[in-house]
Amino acid sequence: MAKLFKEDHLLFLFSEIIDSFYLQPGRGLPIGNLTSQYFANHYLCSLDHHIKEVMKVKAYVRYVDDMVLWANDKVTLLLWEKEISAYVNSALRQQLKPVQLQATGRGLPFLGFRLLTQQSKRRFFTKASRLIFAEITQTMETKEAARRLRSLIAFTEHADTKTLRAEFLRRRKIDNQ
Repeated sequence: MAKLFKEDHLLFLFSEIIDSFYLQPGRGLPIGNLTSQYFANHYLCSLDHHIKEVMKVKAYVRYVDDMVLWANDKVTLLLWEKEISAYVNSALRQQLKPVQLQATGRGLPFLGFRLLTQQSKRRFFTKASRLIFAEITQTMETKEAARRLRSLIAFTEHADTKTLRAEFLRRRKIDNQ
């Protein structure tokens, strides 16, 4: 930070914020502070440059310390992971979080959500339909079925699923006629 900022009071403030939390001595930022996002973006900017400009990765996105890279084959992803890990270890003197390799057809876990695929949508409709069937056949109390269904729908509200929920309600209306 001292390379970029010269004001002593600002450097003092930064060190107070950074030193207010750590997982290991000398490592970590307080999660939840807006400064954490800024520090992560500032600190990882060179990694972004390395991935996009040096490695020429076309499909890459990063939010704070979560990143996703897409490739057509597993071998490419493994080579990229090795190069990125080496860069992070040497240039940034840090370590990557555990890497997850996954076919995009299975959905993408990112920022605490699994981005929906057709399979995810089918699972949603199956679970919701089972709850409704259990309530209709009285194998589950109406209150309990409604509670579980509200929970299932509430989870989808945290993602861009307005169309999915509308389709579910439309199908339910057709089934009830």
